[in-house]
Amino acid sequence: MELKLFDLLLPSEVAFFRYLNQQMDLFYRACESFKGLIAQLKNMSHEEIHHYTAYIKEYESKEDEFERDIIIQLNKTFITPLDRGDIHEIVIGIGHSMDLLNNVAQKMDKYRVTEVPENVTKFVNIMISVAGELKKLIGSLEKRKDLLSSINKIHELEVEADTLTHASMAALFQVKDPIYIIKFKDIYEHLEDLINSMDDIAKLIRGITLK
Repeated sequence: MELKLFDLLLPSEVAFFRYLNQQMDLFYRACESFKGLIAQLKNMSHEEIHHYTAYIKEYESKEDEFERDIIIQLNKTFITPLDRGDIHEIVIGIGHSMDLLNNVAQKMDKYRVTEVPENVTKFVNIMISVAGELKKLIGSLEKRKDLLSSINKIHELEVEADTLTHASMAALFQVKDPIYIIKFKDIYEHLEDLINSMDDIAKLIRGITLK
C-alpha cells in the first residue's frame, strides 16, 4: 500500500507514448519507401535501386539510434505509463521489424532484382496495411481506445499473408530457373517474417490490455 501511495505522488512519464509514436512513424515511412521501390522497380536502373535501398538503410540507422535513446530514457525513468518490460518489448519489436524491412530491401539490391512476381507486390500491399494498423495501434495506446479492432485486423492480414506464402511458394517451384527460385524464396520468407514480426507486436499489446 505504501508503494501505491508513493506512486500517486509521482507523475507517470507519458512522454514514452510520444517516443513510441515517433519510432513507429520512422518504421512506417520506411515501409512506404519500400512500397515505392517495388512499384517503380522495373523502371529503375541498378544504380537507382542501390540509391533507393541506401535510403531505406538510413531509416534503419535512424531507428537504431532512436531505439537506443528510448531504452536509455527508460532506464532513467522511475515511473513509466506502462510496465517497463512491456515498453522495452514494444521498442525492441519495432526495431526488429525495421531490421527485417531493411534486410529485404538490401536483398533487392544484392540480388539485382529488376522485376518481381505479382505476389511480391501483393505481399508489400499487405505489409503496408499491417504497418498502418500497427501505427494506429501504437497511437491508441495512451488512451487505450479501439485497440482490439486494430489487433484483430493485423491478425487477419497476417493470416492472409500466410495463405499468400503457400501460394507463392507453390508457384515459385513451377519455375525452372534455380537462381530465380533461390532469390525469391528468400525474399518471400523475409516478407513473411516481417509481417509476422508486426503481428507479434500486436499480440504483445493485446497482452497489455489484459493486465
